[in-house]
Amino acid sequence: GDNIIASVTVETEGPKKIKTENRVAVLILDCSGSMGHWVQRSVTSWQRALRVQNYKEDDEVHTIEFESRTTTNHHKLSKLDGLGMYCRGGTSMSGVVPELLKLVKKYKDKTINVWVISDGGIGDQRQFKEAFTKDMAAHMNSPNINVVGVRLCSGYSDPDIQAMSAVGLLSTQ
Repeated sequence: GDNIIASVTVETEGPKKIKTENRVAVLILDCSGSMGHWVQRSVTSWQRALRVQNYKEDDEVHTIEFESRTTTNHHKLSKLDGLGMYCRGGTSMSGVVPELLKLVKKYKDKTINVWVISDGGIGDQRQFKEAFTKDMAAHMNSPNINVVGVRLCSGYSDPDIQAMSAVGLLSTQ
């Protein structure tokens, strides 16, 4: 009638197959001392989330681990829960920018799913934001980059939502 706002069509053929071959998973993980036992627990939780999203056990996934230094690693999804990762160092995030830029350029033709997990204030917040806005400017608001940020609040620190949110500028979602 005249009062219809929207019309919804429901397909009853069953679930559609999700295309998984054209996406890349990246975890930007705070490995500073304050993360404690949450480092490996965060990786294991990420592994579970990827499985729910139909990533395959032999898919290569990427971690950018930041603390006093930054390290990028590549792992098979099936191996994440056995990495034995631990906390170490301070909370310095500016090294994430060049590592993330390498991955964004390498996989520019794929959907890049980025997760950011941190619990504390970023010691080099100003440098991180300056480097990020300068070096990642060409990739901001990319339709092929999806970002999820997770703040772990332990009561001892106030997470730096500005630095973590800057990564979200890459995404239109």
